Amino acid sequence: MILNVISPKDHDFIWKLDEGDIILIVKNGNPLYGIKDFEKLFQFLNVPYEEVKVKQSVRIIKKGFTKKMQEIFYKLNKKVNFHFLPIEI
Repeated sequence: MILNVISPKDHDFIWKLDEGDIILIVKNGNPLYGIKDFEKLFQFLNVPYEEVKVKQSVRIIKKGFTKKMQEIFYKLNKKVNFHFLPIEI
């Protein structure tokens, strides 16, 4: 995860992040979520993506990621809020 903030020593700060703090999320070398500036990275790595509106900004997210989140929420029988990703899932 690449952030636009300096990480404090305690890890609780992650729950306080907002959409402007996260620039890019990568898992196993593949981008999952990022600012629009990373669109060419998604394309170069052949990672299918879609654009989502997060408050006033456009972000790109790996195609199918929101569906995966829905499956997780269904299995947990609850909804999890990610402050940095305030989109309807």
